[in-house]
Amino acid sequence: MGRYIGSFYCSSGRRRWTSGVVATPQSECATRRPDGGGQATLTAVEIEDLLFIREEEKLARDSYITLGGIWDLMVFENIALSEQRHMDAVKNLLVKYDLPDPVVDESDVGFFVNQDLQ
Repeated sequence: MGRYIGSFYCSSGRRRWTSGVVATPQSECATRRPDGGGQATLTAVEIEDLLFIREEEKLARDSYITLGGIWDLMVFENIALSEQRHMDAVKNLLVKYDLPDPVVDESDVGFFVNQDLQ
């Protein structure tokens, strides 16, 4: 049985995606102060996952922007706005942990630093 720690779900099982949150084995979970105070230290896996998630959310947003441009349906605009909120939430975590933002220009639809997403 795992437990939520910060933004990541840590479990003793294999790494998997859970409700849009990355699950990592207990040994890879971020280090937290027992009293809950202070800033956490992220593992290399968590940093890699945050950077990927930021661009993955942009990919989703860009897809709905593109679909909205083709079919001009409000549903695509609504979903694109939702994906933008996800992007903003991950960006806040990047700022919190002083990590570089892989999204160079949010307005550049279809451009990604991660070549797996390009």
